[in-house]
Amino acid sequence: MSSTVVVLGWLLFFSMLMFSLPFITYFGMSRVLSDYGIDGFANRAWSVFASVVSVNVIIALYAIKAWYEPEDHPPRVEGRKEK
Repeated sequence: MSSTVVVLGWLLFFSMLMFSLPFITYFGMSRVLSDYGIDGFANRAWSVFASVVSVNVIIALYAIKAWYEPEDHPPRVEGRKEK
């Protein structure tokens, strides 16, 4: 499989996480806090904080994945020397 396809696949995966996980985190945290009786501003503030943390975790995971990506250098093709 081409390394370009693999890289684009990982980019798509992390992009989908960046779109969906903050929403899931926000509404999940809001629900959990509501169950414990925390409503109003405190509920929204902690839910937003959790969403921001989830985005930063995804960015960090993407950077770590990129850091440990093997370096595949294509072989150098020497040009023809004309005399």
